[in-house]
Amino acid sequence: MYTQRQSEALNIVMDFTAGLSLLGCLFIILVYLFFKELRVFAFKLVLHMTVCDSIRCVGFLLVHADKSLCEVQAVLIQAGSLGSILWNGVIARTLYLSVVKDMRGVENTELKYTALVYTVTLVLTGLPWTTLSYGDSDGWCWIKGEHGDYLAGNIWRAVCLYFPLLLVTLNNLYSYYHIIRTLRQGFAHPEITSLVHKLRFYPVILIMCYICALLKRIYNLVKPDVDDFPFALVAALTLGSIGLVDAVIYGFTQSVRVVIKQRLCPKGDSRSASSLSEGGINFI
Repeated sequence: MYTQRQSEALNIVMDFTAGLSLLGCLFIILVYLFFKELRVFAFKLVLHMTVCDSIRCVGFLLVHADKSLCEVQAVLIQAGSLGSILWNGVIARTLYLSVVKDMRGVENTELKYTALVYTVTLVLTGLPWTTLSYGDSDGWCWIKGEHGDYLAGNIWRAVCLYFPLLLVTLNNLYSYYHIIRTLRQGFAHPEITSLVHKLRFYPVILIMCYICALLKRIYNLVKPDVDDFPFALVAALTLGSIGLVDAVIYGFTQSVRVVIKQRLCPKGDSRSASSLSEGGINFI
């Protein structure tokens, strides 16, 4: 357990980062609602991920208003985190099919992906409930695992979040490696070179956002009685920032900037978002 000052510091970091992330998520949602030009397949996938990020942000902010809502916060964090991770993987897979496999009609997979992601999220969010494993998890509310619920809690953590995270990370590394390789082989334009540099960061983002939280949990297993506050503080910072990072990297793309610029300065740029999103694929 943390001291009162440590708990207050964690709360401040989580409130600040989750608050910024929620604002970033709301921006993407509003952009989707107000700009019909952007309601294409690619941005719909980003919207799904943003909604999941918003759920996680609400979870981080909720418990500080009422400590009795710890289990509700835990469920929101689990569902939002898992859903966001899975949609992150769907985006990588979609880009892979479009760029590497040159698959046409990839937008027709939306219904399949939607059913798959939300079914898996619902099932894996519900499993820890079967052993009453949601609650205080040393730092914030999630799946208990350090104390009385040691075995069941740590099994659920691995099965319901870290194993899917590992699979999605491997999928992203594989997908973006082949996407970058294909782009390099097919084009030599300076814009493609810039795009390749940007794509390199996509699989790293997911790793960087979750690695500190994973290290904290591993540290708890190895040394359960040792103060892990530094890990917890950095984990709170990175976990709380995921929504903001996703909103900036995946949502605020060239298509979005062009459309907003057109609305604010109609005579400034004649390019349309539809041309930038030709074929419905534009996450960049």
